Parts: sequence; C-alpha cells; structure tokens
Amino acid sequence: MASRRPTAAGNVSQAGSRRTDGSPQSPQTGFGGRRSVTEPKASQPPTRPGGAARSNSVATGRSRRTRKESAVYRPLTSSQSRRRPTQPAASRATARSMQTITERSDTDSMIGSPVAERLRYVIPEDDPQLQRRMGIIQRYLHEKKLTADMKELCGMLLSMPDLPYNPYPGFVRRLRRNSEKFHMFREDNDDKITQLLENPTYATSLGYVSGVKGYNNVWGLSTILRCVDPGALRQYEWLLDDLTPKESSIHKEEGYSCQVLMALVGQSVFTSTFYPHPDIVAVRVSYVSVGPDAEQGISMFVDSVVNDVNNMDNQNTHVYFGVSVPTKDEEFPGLWENVFWDQEMVLNNQGDFWNAISEATVNNKMATFEGVFRVDPFSDTFRRGQKQYELHFIEVSEKDKTERLVSFAEFPLGTLHEGVFLQKSHAEAYLNIFMPRHEVMDKDQPPPSMQPRYKSDLSKNDQAEDKDESKGGKKKSKDKQVKKRTKEEEKRDGEKGEEEGFVGSSGKYGPDSWQVKSPIREHIQRKIASMHPEAEVFDVAYNAILLILMDRNAYQPTALIQIYRLLRSTAARLSSIMEHNNMLRSLVAKYEGVLQSHFVQGEFKKYKDALLGLLDSSLLERSSDMNSAYIDIQQRFTGVIGSDDAVDPHSIPLNKKTLSILRSINQYCSCIQLQLIEDCLIHAPILDEIIQMMYLTFPEEMPRPQTRQMERRQDKKKKKGAAPLVSEIFTHGAEDPDLLKHDKLAVDVEIGIERASVPKVIAVEAVLMQYMVDTKLDETWHDFLVELLCGAYLPPNPYPRFVTAMRQSALKMELWTENPERLVQKLVHRSERMIDPDNYIYHIPGTEAYGHVSALMILDIGHFRLVSNLADLLVNQEAPKRRGNFKIFQALGIAGASGLYGRMAPYLLKLELHEHTYFKGPKGCSGEALQSYLSIVYDHLIDLYRTGTILVYGVFLGDSGERWSIHAVIQRKNAFMAELERTLQCQEPAFVKVFVVQEKGWRYVPVEKHFLLHYVEDDEDQVQRYFPYNTASLYQNIFLVREKARFHFVYGGPEDNQDPFTGPNLRAACMHVDHLIKYYLERNDLLSVYRWLTSRALMHQHMSYLPDCWRMQHSPAATVEYLNTLNMNMQELVLYELERTGRMLGEHDVLVGNQLIKLTQPEEDESPLNTILLGKMANAYRQKVSVLLKSAAAMAPRSLEEMVQSKLQIITERDPITKELFLLIDGETLKRLQDVRDMMQHIQDSVVNDVHNCCREAQQAIKVIAMETQARTSRQRVTLESGRSTDGQSDSRLRIAPGWSENDRVSDDRW
Repeated sequence: MASRRPTAAGNVSQAGSRRTDGSPQSPQTGFGGRRSVTEPKASQPPTRPGGAARSNSVATGRSRRTRKESAVYRPLTSSQSRRRPTQPAASRATARSMQTITERSDTDSMIGSPVAERLRYVIPEDDPQLQRRMGIIQRYLHEKKLTADMKELCGMLLSMPDLPYNPYPGFVRRLRRNSEKFHMFREDNDDKITQLLENPTYATSLGYVSGVKGYNNVWGLSTILRCVDPGALRQYEWLLDDLTPKESSIHKEEGYSCQVLMALVGQSVFTSTFYPHPDIVAVRVSYVSVGPDAEQGISMFVDSVVNDVNNMDNQNTHVYFGVSVPTKDEEFPGLWENVFWDQEMVLNNQGDFWNAISEATVNNKMATFEGVFRVDPFSDTFRRGQKQYELHFIEVSEKDKTERLVSFAEFPLGTLHEGVFLQKSHAEAYLNIFMPRHEVMDKDQPPPSMQPRYKSDLSKNDQAEDKDESKGGKKKSKDKQVKKRTKEEEKRDGEKGEEEGFVGSSGKYGPDSWQVKSPIREHIQRKIASMHPEAEVFDVAYNAILLILMDRNAYQPTALIQIYRLLRSTAARLSSIMEHNNMLRSLVAKYEGVLQSHFVQGEFKKYKDALLGLLDSSLLERSSDMNSAYIDIQQRFTGVIGSDDAVDPHSIPLNKKTLSILRSINQYCSCIQLQLIEDCLIHAPILDEIIQMMYLTFPEEMPRPQTRQMERRQDKKKKKGAAPLVSEIFTHGAEDPDLLKHDKLAVDVEIGIERASVPKVIAVEAVLMQYMVDTKLDETWHDFLVELLCGAYLPPNPYPRFVTAMRQSALKMELWTENPERLVQKLVHRSERMIDPDNYIYHIPGTEAYGHVSALMILDIGHFRLVSNLADLLVNQEAPKRRGNFKIFQALGIAGASGLYGRMAPYLLKLELHEHTYFKGPKGCSGEALQSYLSIVYDHLIDLYRTGTILVYGVFLGDSGERWSIHAVIQRKNAFMAELERTLQCQEPAFVKVFVVQEKGWRYVPVEKHFLLHYVEDDEDQVQRYFPYNTASLYQNIFLVREKARFHFVYGGPEDNQDPFTGPNLRAACMHVDHLIKYYLERNDLLSVYRWLTSRALMHQHMSYLPDCWRMQHSPAATVEYLNTLNMNMQELVLYELERTGRMLGEHDVLVGNQLIKLTQPEEDESPLNTILLGKMANAYRQKVSVLLKSAAAMAPRSLEEMVQSKLQIITERDPITKELFLLIDGETLKRLQDVRDMMQHIQDSVVNDVHNCCREAQQAIKVIAMETQARTSRQRVTLESGRSTDGQSDSRLRIAPGWSENDRVSDDRW
C-alpha cells in the first residue's frame, strides 16, 4: 500500500491531481469551493481566502528555504501547538470561531478572464429508471447534508494558516456532532416541544398556589407547573401515600402538634417532559410542628425521623440502603460533607446517629433516606429513591399566644421552587406556614400596617438542647451561652427574618418576591459553578431548568428547548443507564452472600439489556468506537453471568467480584459518556453560556483538585522553602521518534506557495489541492460515498459510517508511513548466523542471543541487552549440579513476546523467563526427583527474597492463578509445598512474579519466571514433563548461553529430533499458535492476536502481514496497553506494601483489577519497595497519559485527560521540602488506579478495532486461521465424544491437538 505521508506541497506540477473518475481536475477548484486569488506583488505573497497575508516582519523573520528543499512540514512551537485552553471560555470561543467559514468570491472576477464551466455528468433522458435512482440518491444527499457538510469542513480546514499533518481527527470530532444531532432532533419539532412546556395553569383561592387546567392532581407554582405532565405524575400518587410517615412513628408530647406534608422534588417532577425516565425519585417530607419550645421541637423531629427510618427498614415494599446526613468537615469547619450511615452503622450507633441528624437540622441541612422505591404496587417498577426530611416549627408564646416561625429548611418556600404537591391541601398548608391568611388571599393588595406575623430569631448555628440522660443517652449536654455575633451575621439574620416574614423594601410578598428568590437563585448558581461542565453536565442541566423557570424572560426563548433535546440525547440515555449501575451495585452490596435474589437478577437483566441495546448498531447504526465498546462490554457480561459462584447459569453471583466488574463497566462507560457529551453540547449553547457566566460570577466555587502535602516524618532539619525540582521528562521503551512528531508537524502554506513551481495566479489552489491529494482526502470521500450509496440500503443516519471512515483514515495517516517492502527490510536484519547445524541453533554476532532463526531474525540488538541484563538477575546461581542419583541441568531462556521488544514492539510489558530444569535419573524415580525439585524452588524463592533488591510479589499456582505472597510461602511452608507439588503433578503452570528496577531507569519491570521440570530416564530418551507443554515456545526461546541452548534443543526439541521448520513439527507448533489466535480473537484481545500472528509469520518465514503486525504494535492502542500495564504494576506494588505493613488486615481479600487476592499476615522487616522510585513511576505514568490523550491519533474526548489527571492527583502527595511526588499507599489508591485503567480501556478497544479493520492482509489471514481452527476443533470434538471412557470422563489432554495447553483451553461451550 502506498504511503499516506503527505509529500512536499511545492511539487504540485509534478504530482498533478485527478478526479475520482480519472479525469483531470481543474487546479482552481476544490472541495472547499473556488478560492479568490489576487495577483501577487513582488514583495507580497499571494493571500488565501479566510485569512490575511502574514506581515513582512513575520515572513522575513522565518528562515528561508531553497526550492531544492522538499520539506514544507515544520514542527509547531509550544505556543503554536494545539492544546485545549485551561479556561472553559477560551475553548468554547475557539470552537465557535472554527465554525465560521469565510465565503470566497468567484475566481473569474479575480483573474479577469472567463473560465470554462466544469463538465458535469448528465443523466440520460431515455433511461427513466436511472433518473429515478439518481433522484433518490440526490435527495438523500441533500436531506442528510452530506455534501454541504463535507464542503464546509474542507473550507474550515483549508482556511487554516498551518495545515495539520493529519487532518482526519478534526473531521472525526466535527462529524460526531452531526451524528449525535440525528438522535437529538429526530423526534419532536420546536413547536411541539414548546407546547409540551407551556401548560395552561389557573390560580386557586390561595393566590400563589396554582393548578393545571383539566387536572386536579398536581399543585404548586405556575412557573413549575407549566413544564410538568400531570398525567405522568399520577404514577407517584401511591408512592407518596405509602412513604408518608405513619402516625405511630411521629413523636408526640403534650402541648405539641405535628402535621406532615409530602412533596415531589427533583427530576421526577418533570417526568415525560424533560426526563422520559428519571434516574431518581425524590420525596420531601416536611414536618410542621407547633408548640412552645423550638428546641424541644427539634428533639421530637429527630425522634420522628429515626422512627420513620426504622419503619422503612422493617417493611418489605422498598429497599433500604441507609441515611445520608450532612456533617461538618473536621479539617475545614465551613464545609459540609454527606456521611452515609448504612443499616449496620445506624443500629450500632443510635446515639451518634441521633446527634448527627440533630446537628444537621439546626444548621438547616436535610437528612436523606437512600434506597430503592417500588413505584407501582402491581408491577416490578423500581427506581432509586430519596426521602428528604425537613422541619418547620411554629413557636407559640405561652404569655401572649403570639406565634413566630422557626424554619429549619435551607430556604424558605424552597420546595415550591423545585417541586410540586400531589394534594391541594398539602400545598395550601405549606404556603400557610410562611404567610398570613389575608396575605395569600389577594397577593396584589399590600398588607395592612402590622407587625410581621413570623420572625425568626433563632440562630441557625445554635444547636438544639439535648435530651436528658433518662432517654437513653441519645444527646450530649449543650452550652446555652449565646455567642457574640458580628454585624455581618446580624445583617444576614435580619435579612433571613425578612425573607421568612416577607417584609422587604419592595413591599411585595410571596414566593415570587426577590427576598425569597434571590437566595435560592444564588444557591443554584453556586452549585452550577462548582460542577464540571462535561462530567456533571446533566446535573448542570437540571439546575439550569430551575434557574430558567424562575425568570423565563431573562433567557432566550429556545433555552428550554435546547435542554429538552440535550436530555433526549444518547449521552443522557447512557447517563441514566450508569445511574442504574450505581443502584445495582448498591443492591449487590446489600444482598452480598445471599445465594439468590430474583429482584437483583431482574434489575441486572434490565440494566444489561438497556446498555447493550444502546450500543448495538443493528437498530440504530453506530460508529466503530461504539461497536468496539459493545463487544467489550458483552465480553465483561459473559465473564460475570453464569460464573462458578453463581447459583443459576443465567444469573450473577452476589459477591465482591461482581461489584468490581459492575464498577469497571461503569468507569468504562464514563469515557464513552464524555465523548457523547462533547458531541451533543454543541447543540445546547445555552448551557455553555450559563456555565461560563457562573464561573465568572463565582470563581471561588470552581473545582480545583490540589495535590495534598506529605507529612514529613523525617529530615525535618532540612532547609524549608527548598527550590522545586525541575519536572523530569521520562522516556518510554523503544518508541519510534518519527511517530511522536506527527502532532507537531504542520504544512506552512506560505512557504508552499513560495516554492510552488506553478503560475502565481493558481499557486494557492495548487498547494491546497496537493495537500488534499497527499492526505488522500479525495480518496476517502470517494470511497465513503461508494460504500454508502452502493449498499443494500441507505441508512437513516449516514454519519456513523462517515465517522468510522475518518477514524480509519486518521490511523492510516499515523501508521502507514512506509511501504511494506521497506518496512520489512527495516525489521528483518538478517544478521543471525547458524553455529550448530545439528540442532538448528543460530547466533547474532556481538550478542549473547542463541536460538532458532524465528526467534532471532527480528531481534533488536540494542534493546535486547536491557532484557538480557534483567534476565541475568533471575539466574539461580545456587542450583545444584547433582543431588543423590540425579544429575541436574538448568537452562534459563527468554520466552513469549519479550524477544519482540525493540523495533517490532516498542514497549516491554513484562519479561517472561522459562527456567527449564532437567533431572536425569533411574527409571521410576520421578517422584523423588519431584521432591528434590520442590526444595530447589523453595530455596530459590528465599534467595530472591533475601537479596533486598528484587521485590518478590508472589508465586502463582495452577490454572486459576492463585497467588501466594512471599510471606505466605515462608509462614506456611508445608501448605505451599503441597500445593506446588499438586500443581506440577497436574501439569499446571507455576511461576514467580518479581519486580526488578530497570538500570538507570524509573520503572519497576515485572518479570515472570516459570518453573518447568523435565525428568529424563537414564536408559531411555523419553522425557516426562511437569508443566503445560507449549510446542510454539521452542520457536520463541532465546538463551544467553550456547551450551544451555544446545542442551534444551536436544532434550526439549521435537520428539523426532528433526528439523523444527519442516513437516509435522512445524504444523504441530502452528496448530497451537492458531488455537491461541482464535482464543484471543473470541475475547477481542486483538493485540495478543497480532503478537501471536507475528510469531506465526516468523515460524513460516511469511512476511506479507508482518508490516500490519508492526503497525498494530505501534498504534495508540499498544500505548494504552502499556499504560494499563504500568497502572496494574503500581496497583500490585501498593498492594504488596499494604499487605506487608498489615494496613488491610480488616479485609480477608482484596481486588486488584478483577482478580481476587488473598491477604496474609504482615511482616516487620524492611520493605524492598523504594517509594521514591514508585513516585517517579507514577509521575512518568501521569506524564505519558497526558501526552497520549492530547494526541490527535488517540481521538480521545477532550475532557478525558482532565478527568484522569484529577483522579490521579487525589492519590498523590508532594513532599513540601523536596517537592517530590509520592504515590499514596492506601486502599483508595487501588480503586482510583483501577478507575483510570477502565476509562483508558475504551480508547484501546476503539483504536485497536479500527487498526485491525485497516490491516487487510492480516485481517484476511486471521479470518482463514479462525475458520481452519474451528473446523479442526469440530473434528476433534467428534473424536473426543467417540473416545469417552466408561466413567463418563474423556482423556482430553491426550486427544487435544499437539501443543494445546490446559492453561489456554477454552470452555466447552465455546468449542
């Protein structure tokens, strides 16, 4: 395939340009329209439409190039590099300016001579069928605006002063918006939405309480009622009645009375208008108490709330999770954080729970019941639910019987501005709390001159008096001393009293007075300012609805329509599904350990169907990144449904592993959600305006995560205020420097015009057309139209296909930079020499690499030295040469994909070592040899542990990969030896995983050393193996000593001692590789597929798809895989330290990734973990993640980098003196790192599938391999069935194809 790297724009006359049909194309025209060209002066270069000519000072300041120079690409400086602005306003303004396209005038008028019109295809008049079909196509292209959008985007691109090396990521980002627009605008038009949000209302006898005409089931402010659907709110009538606190739960005392008012608040108020299916149903319970003492009223209120919570726990209608209570932050007293009290905490700490609610109430905060509500008693309709508790107390003086209101609500009349009542009496009673009767009868009439009826003089910050000790000790003693208050506090309390008494300078009364609306409005505005503009956009949208409804005239008429469409977008649907995931995880945690729960299984099925239905492209076509997400999530569901822990094969087990997988799926979806939000926000500019205004008004509320300061425990005598260290730039692996420069390359159009060997009058058009030809933009557009219009049907939404085509073209621009023949020549060095013809051993001069030609032909000599140095550290120097009657020989070889590190694979994910141990002894003595080998392995593990420089993470035994920490190996020696013996006898894998510090590096490199035992009898050549035999490993092994390579190939080579590259030997090895390719293909692990495909190509000496393998392993997907490997390594190192110090003794086991790790007792010895080096590793990880996510080829959401960095910032701390960064060693670090890993996984999946679809050679080879393997497996199954033994078991190990190991075998339902 030809290279996609653009050539020099100056060679326009030599390259020429053609139309897609092969006819010459006029250089004056292009997809961006005709360009206006003026006759350039001698000292002035031709100008391009869409931008003025650069100043002479800039032009002369740039270094001149001769015409002989062919390169017009120049690296962008840091100021010119395209990076997202830190301020949201700047990024939005840039996005808007990029949408403006400067119209260009006709070339004819500028040149001065008429230009012949372009020849166009004319449909034959005598072919009506062709005319009809062409009419359909033309109407389709016109209705979908494909041609117009492409022309506009090309105009935007060609108007840039510096043309990017890779223009396709910009197309992808803008075309995704059109794709999402189809979903947002396909249902209702603006008129219908306006009618839905303009309900006619009427006022009741109480002037401020209104109802909807034609309905008698919803009451509240007319501003809210205009946007509700009374018919849809009927579904909540039974729920509110059922949630009303029972009379028996209300605490009563003589002289006090209490009334309970129920209101619907939150998203559920706008059911079927803004929200088709609200994520949560929120109910506000207002206790209205009347009595002589407000402090006693608080005590009664808290008792009533506790009683109601206990009643919710005892009933079977709803599910009880716990209670969220606002609590003062101990470190920052001015801040409040919600503390969640689950059932166990409430039962075991009744007194503390009582005090927490009391303190929150006094400070005008609401305790909230959290759970799952059954919405309909006759169906299984459940929603996440909240039950909020607030208190309004009317204090009656015993002397003069006067009343005053002491409201403990956060805002007076706040419920009316954010909710509705489903009973008229409750709405009227709520309004009467705050207003006298004569004031609500006629709101237009001013009140008579009188003292305000309600006045609050109880400070919010005063706590209610505690109960006496005789009532169970629920309360603490309270100091009643009145604190001195500043003038600001008195003024604020006076304004609060005016708000509650409705006495203001304006003379207006009621919920629409500024005294009531201003604090509520400011509270909403501050909430919006504290939210992330993309990650929390739907919370912003809800608060924006409340803000707009308070004063519709202050916003444009289409504001609510834009929000309505936003809440109908794909991103909104995914957000609702992710909230369902949160509810499902709470249910699994509640019922953890229960064998079966039909309720939980039903909710899981709803969740799974909704998520897969959203991503499935069979109904609504999706782009390739969404299709890859569908495949990955389906695989994750397959891993949890019907697992060994599940009771039913179609259910999920209720355990920690299920919780981990569900959390992992939600984090994976969060990356998709950020992209979808970015796509749809462009169609709701009102939200951007509101957010930017709130950021400017309340800059102090903007979220700014900060790196915490490390508490110094040593080196306190160091000088304070030391200069911060210069940020270190870390290098990663063997990355191709040319690929890293693509984001910094751009075509300087002015230089191209100067160097163009064409007449100046057409120089602009020539340069731009050459750019489009070099980037193959014309071919991409043509191929897409052909594929679209020649398909079986015309899709309703063509943009997902267009996005897919552009994504693949973007990756081709990055990776298809060289032709295949030249790339193969660069990879295959041909420097290996045969040194042992009898055993087919090759050697590369100047190295210590010995092996077959397939292992050495693409070996990167420079990077192999690093690998060999690490391998030398793991050689068992203390291994005996003889023990008893046995001769012992060990051969350590580098195996797996480790030999590809360098030119072929830029990253070393792990170093895999195979330690082949040969015991030679008498016949029938294999058992004694095994016992001797067990002691050798144990002694070697102890030696590794005692070195102090090698961190022994653990020993993994069996197909399940059960981990034994080094401390468990030492503490439970006999149990470990017995398990190791069983593993070897069953021919299951056994290996130790260690971390070794890279020489002069910053990384802990994971090394897996496999223990492979061979027993050779003295009189025979038969070899008995105690490990899963892999015939393909022979073609990958690289030994560091010639004699060890020869010994292994003699005793561990092909059984017929013949050439391994001919006859059945090669076929047997390739069958094993083919099985692995199919195995990983079924799991959508394409990077592993291509690694094994590389090994297969080297075994067969077949180089046709080797370039595709190189491209896959140099793609951004391989970079993400490397970063996820670093992430997992950091998790394992943190877990090692937590386990060693005993900081996780409260847990029996912990999840690292999705693997359950059992913990052991701590050790008090010195840790081999260097925390400074671990901090460098975390810093290098953060740095590389930032570079990758900002790169154009990754095509990641713009806000993903910010979200990932904020998560990583939480788990790092900075030394205040040395300014070094350290990774926190705690359990929260494990969770945060795993969250980042899951978010990054979507980038890997989407890119790897696009690259795979571009690799035609490899794709065809993989397809053939999978088909042939499936055919062999089917024939094999027949053989197994016919060879079944009498006890119903079959000896599958003997009948499976040679080279197939138990460790890689797929479950029976797959084969």
